[in-house]
Amino acid sequence: LKEHLPPAVQQDLVLLLTEFIYLPWREARRAAAGGGAAAAGSSSQGAPSSSQGGGSTQAAAASGRAEEVQLSFLQTLVGEVFTERLLTRVGAWRGVTPGCAPEWSFPQLAGSYLTEEEHGHPALAFVRVATHLLSLDSRVAEAVGLLRRQLLKLLHVKEFGTEAEFRELCQPFVMQDVICGYCNDCRDLDLCRDEALAQHDWRCRSCRQPLDTASLERRLVAALRAEAAAYQTQDLACVKCKQVAVGHLRALCGLCGGGLTNTRKPETACRRLLVYRNLARFHGFRVLAELAGWLLG
Repeated sequence: LKEHLPPAVQQDLVLLLTEFIYLPWREARRAAAGGGAAAAGSSSQGAPSSSQGGGSTQAAAASGRAEEVQLSFLQTLVGEVFTERLLTRVGAWRGVTPGCAPEWSFPQLAGSYLTEEEHGHPALAFVRVATHLLSLDSRVAEAVGLLRRQLLKLLHVKEFGTEAEFRELCQPFVMQDVICGYCNDCRDLDLCRDEALAQHDWRCRSCRQPLDTASLERRLVAALRAEAAAYQTQDLACVKCKQVAVGHLRALCGLCGGGLTNTRKPETACRRLLVYRNLARFHGFRVLAELAGWLLG
C-alpha cells in the first residue's frame, strides 16, 4: 500500500505503523519484566513452593498485567499522540495541489487501476489507508473511528461518503505454476504485488537464474485473449427474474418479458483490462500492452 501512495506521505505512513507496532510491544515487555521480577522477589522471600502451580499462576498474572498495560498504552497512543500528529500533518497537506510536484503524484505501478478522481487528494488517500490499517486492531477500533472522523472533517469529506471509503490501491494478479528453466522450481508469482518483481528482478527465488519472461508474456497474452472471448460470449440474464436467457438473438426474457443485461459488468472488465495494460507497461511487455490497449479502445 505504501508504494502506491505519493512519495511525500510514504515515510509518515511507515513511521506511524512502526510506532503502532513497536511502542505497545515495548511497554508490554517492560510490564512483563517488572511483574516477573516482583514475583521472583516475593517468592525468594517466602517459603519455597512444593509444585510448579505457583510459578504458572504468577506467569499468567504477569501476562495479564502486560496485556492491560499494552491496551492502555495503545488507547493513549491513538487517542492523543497519533491524533495530534495526524491532525497537524493532514492540515498542512490539504493545501497542496495534487500533482504539483512528482512527490505529490500517485505512482503508476503494475497493479495500479484507480483514476485520479478515484484517488482523490493525497491527504485523503493517506487518511483512508492509515485509518484502515490502524482499525485492523479491534482493541482500538473505537479510538481509530474517532480519529478518522476528525481527519475527514478537517478535509471537508463526509464520513459515510464514497470518497471516504477505503479502496485497494493495487489489484493482485497471480500467475500460477511459474517454472524455472534451470532448477525446475515451481511457484506462484503475484506480478503486481511481489516486491522483487516491483524492482524488475525476474530471477528465480531458488537458484537466482533469470526466468523466461518471453514465455510469461505469451501466457499473459493467451490469458487476456481468453478473458476477452469469455466477456464477448457471456450469458445474458433477465433484470427482473434473474434467469439466464436460453435462446439466441432474443431481446426480452422468455419467462417474464423483462429486459436482458450482461452477467459481467463492463466496469469490471474495463478495470481488469487496465490492470493488464499497466502491468504490461510496467514490466515492458510490448505485445501485451498493445493487445490490452486495443481492447480498451
